[in-house]
Amino acid sequence: MELRRLSLAPALLWGTSRAGNSLTRASAGWLVSGLSTSPLVNSVLMALATLPALLPLQRGTRGYLAQLVGVVGLIGLTLGQSSLRIPDAWLVAPVLLAVLLFAFGQEISQLPLQRQLLPKAGATVERLRIGNELGAMAGNLLEAVIFPAMAQFSSALVLLLPLGLSSLQSAPPIDTTAETRSNHTPELVPFSRRCALQGVLFGSLFAVLPLWLREVCGASYFDFGLLLAGYCLGRSLNGLIPSWGNVLNYAAMAALLVLAEALGDSRVVAVFLPLGALAAASDVALVASMQPLGDAALRWEILLRSGGVGGLIGSLGMGLLSQLLGISVVMPLQVGLFLVLAWPLGRCAWTPPSS
Repeated sequence: MELRRLSLAPALLWGTSRAGNSLTRASAGWLVSGLSTSPLVNSVLMALATLPALLPLQRGTRGYLAQLVGVVGLIGLTLGQSSLRIPDAWLVAPVLLAVLLFAFGQEISQLPLQRQLLPKAGATVERLRIGNELGAMAGNLLEAVIFPAMAQFSSALVLLLPLGLSSLQSAPPIDTTAETRSNHTPELVPFSRRCALQGVLFGSLFAVLPLWLREVCGASYFDFGLLLAGYCLGRSLNGLIPSWGNVLNYAAMAALLVLAEALGDSRVVAVFLPLGALAAASDVALVASMQPLGDAALRWEILLRSGGVGGLIGSLGMGLLSQLLGISVVMPLQVGLFLVLAWPLGRCAWTPPSS
């Protein structure tokens, strides 16, 4: 296929790239949980993956190259682990740095690449969104069926390349005028404490989840991939969730985590499908509650950025607590956190329907 024909399927390009992103992040999370049993080290991975979204970075499609370099680095590190017998402890820091580079590349290039795809034939925001959701699920499913880690990262690189090649072909010439530079300057986005609190919840939940599954549940990479795919599928089904008060959404999520703790084995995977639906419903309720702040796009950006701050705090906080108290206390701590924050989050984020 000629390179120019890639532009005929922008949604497919975007979805394939998203699958590569999801596969890379999930595989890196599982890899680090095998390299180190330290909850704090494992939580640093998610913190680094979140950090770039909080920084005032200049956007550009060329940032996609950093993603590719990050994945190539991960391939090299896993090759060194399997062939050169490099000690696991020596690999932790380089893996974390490769993930950080990948996260920077994704944050820098994501918006410009979307804008580059939208003018092409057949491209719409809705189609790109669908490609994004399907790609995320596909990437997590691939994490479940591809092994070992070197094969996972090699597959991720293959998935990432088509969009990279297409962007290089159609990238506009660099304009260094002040007007063009100002278009790349991030807008000032208001900070929401409630969105940050929700970010704490989900940041702390996913920070040491791979390690908890491996150490406490005896789960495999296959189970972890299915869990993430189920969570993504649940998020796409949020419209099927009843119109509960948001307080009840958080309480229901806490109940699901109690069930996960009680199961204590690979069956925990099934819990994350309804958890994903409830999480998405809570996102929608928070965004709706911020209507006075601006249009929907701005409100979702507030959720993303403020939630990212909370996610950074939550992931490191849960990693530190798990380091001090042991990985087995993760779920009880998480249940308590959901219950404690349910009222301050839910009472402001939901308005009962009028009779």
